[in-house]
Amino acid sequence: MRSWLIVLLLQVLVLSCGSDEARTTDRPPLGWSSWYGLGKEDGWPQTDERTIKEIALAMVATGLRDAGYTILHVDDSWQSTTREAGKGLQADKEKFPNGMKAVANFLHARNLTLGLYTTPGRFSCAGEAGSGQLGSYGFMQEDIDLWIGEWGVGYLKNCICNTTISMRRTAYADMRKAIDRALTRRRQRFPF
Repeated sequence: MRSWLIVLLLQVLVLSCGSDEARTTDRPPLGWSSWYGLGKEDGWPQTDERTIKEIALAMVATGLRDAGYTILHVDDSWQSTTREAGKGLQADKEKFPNGMKAVANFLHARNLTLGLYTTPGRFSCAGEAGSGQLGSYGFMQEDIDLWIGEWGVGYLKNCICNTTISMRRTAYADMRKAIDRALTRRRQRFPF
């Protein structure tokens, strides 16, 4: 726990956020990212459910949350290497045995926001390097509806790993449209 505390106290991360709430605040969205804070194996963060929960508790205990650092961003290597039709991209079951919804609920109960990494490519940066983690290619709206609409993800990092030049030209606009549609659907389901 002490090593996480040191990382949390030394790390200041300003994130660009895709939520409506973040666009109307008086300061940029602030938080912690597994990309910068966790050890890497073969270049990728060693992200798992237990570690993310420990970091969330440390963010609360150290006062970072109360100082405005409310986003806990889970970067590349959280996602599964397989996809079940119509279910959206899920978390790796070995790393997140209770699923990402349970992690989101854990964070929300502590007034923290879950952030996730994604890419419009077929594979994430880690997946492209051979580990097999999937991207959102061909499933962007399905994934965004799940993550934002059902899990309550409040921040998305849209990386352009494993994409073509033509995909990169529209990657961020396409993501913005998918997020807007997901937020509209969520407001329709939960008007209060």
